[in-house]
Amino acid sequence: MTIFGGKKMKNYKSFVIAILGIISMVSICQAVPVEWVRQSDSPVLDTGGPSPYESYGVNRPSVLLQDGIYKMWYCGYRTGPSPREGICYATSTDKGLTWTKHGTVLEVTEEWERNSPPETYNYVNYPTVVYEEGMYKMWYNATTSSLGYATSTDGINWDNKTQQLGHGYVYAEVVKGPSDYKLYYNKSGLNGIYVMESSDGGVSDPWEVANEDNPILMPGDPEEWDSLKVRHPNVRYEPETGKFQMWYSGEATSNAHRIGFALSDDGLTWEKDITNPVLEPVPETWERDAVTIGSVVFDSSDSMYRMFYGGYHHGHGAIGLAAVPEPPCEVDMVLIPGGEFEMGDHHGDGYSDELPLHAVLLDAFFMSKYEITNRQYCNFLNSTDVKVEDGVVYATSDSTNNYPYLNIYPVSNRSQIDYNDLSETFSVRSRDSNSMADHPVIFVSWYGAKAFCDSYGYRLPTEAEWEYAG
Repeated sequence: MTIFGGKKMKNYKSFVIAILGIISMVSICQAVPVEWVRQSDSPVLDTGGPSPYESYGVNRPSVLLQDGIYKMWYCGYRTGPSPREGICYATSTDKGLTWTKHGTVLEVTEEWERNSPPETYNYVNYPTVVYEEGMYKMWYNATTSSLGYATSTDGINWDNKTQQLGHGYVYAEVVKGPSDYKLYYNKSGLNGIYVMESSDGGVSDPWEVANEDNPILMPGDPEEWDSLKVRHPNVRYEPETGKFQMWYSGEATSNAHRIGFALSDDGLTWEKDITNPVLEPVPETWERDAVTIGSVVFDSSDSMYRMFYGGYHHGHGAIGLAAVPEPPCEVDMVLIPGGEFEMGDHHGDGYSDELPLHAVLLDAFFMSKYEITNRQYCNFLNSTDVKVEDGVVYATSDSTNNYPYLNIYPVSNRSQIDYNDLSETFSVRSRDSNSMADHPVIFVSWYGAKAFCDSYGYRLPTEAEWEYAG
């Protein structure tokens, strides 16, 4: 019996086990490299404008995307009289490339926001803005490193200023997770990134230390890029994956900041990305001395992540823009340690080419932890140049239809992936009113599995790797 391009059933069964049993995509470098691409050679937001605070620099943007409009709250700073820093507001309708400034929207007005005497350095800065149920909520740092909170119905006029936390909380970032708010911050005079939690963002339920493992992110080893400090956390919660994403600033020498990335399942335990840093200063440019994280936004209209970051030269700060496409497939990997094993048919019920038993030595490798799902394979098909003929999916370049990817069996309804001829898109079917999106993909050929892996920088395992991992 043959299926899909003349592969014998033995090979088909082996392939299906590889795809359905524990999906065996192996990545030598663990994950698809993420390369942020700068969208302009110049800052997208620089000094000058209606706010008196923007004469020397701008930094630490917090960006929301609403109805196609990018909205940015950011810190402007000056060298003149105190207060020296205020929070300003700007909007963009071209995906963050150009901005219209609207001036200062928050500045020092309360006694708890001031130093004593008042002519000393006073400020409000480092805003985090969240929009919920018709209300903008802003958390920000004030003089003496306290945490302030304010609300607004339009993002411009802010009221109800309150002090949520006293001295010592700097570079604060607030994110709404699936069950609570999390406050990520640095402590004055201490290294590391810390976290607290509250059910309502500290409004009536005070912030409390989340766990005993604070800080949750520490500087790296002496030879690493972030060996001196880690700070300026920017955190997103991704509902589709249930994961928390953190971009942060790190430095190995004083003030030479670069940007790194970390990932977490619960917002408390974090793993730094092995490709760090993800953004570095560019010599002989406006950002030659340091880059610090500001805000990362995902735009579903073009499936792009956009990073708004601070760039510095001789103390002057401006805001830049970098972007990267959404990874069409994120695969959880596990490390399979290297070692020697006896390969072959140990039970006498296999094929003749599985004998004789023989020793095989393998290096360590990464293997996907779970099966590839219908959702993941659908995303691949919708982002790939393919065609459908007689219920079978092929690469458009396959003029002879000799290398099928997937049989969607439109008549028998056995496949869990459907194809719409009018919209020319793939989707996941439901069965008994239950979505099959997170079920393992089936009816995929070796060619289809290889194409999937090739597209995202992975590869299928060797026979020895598959047998050893099992």
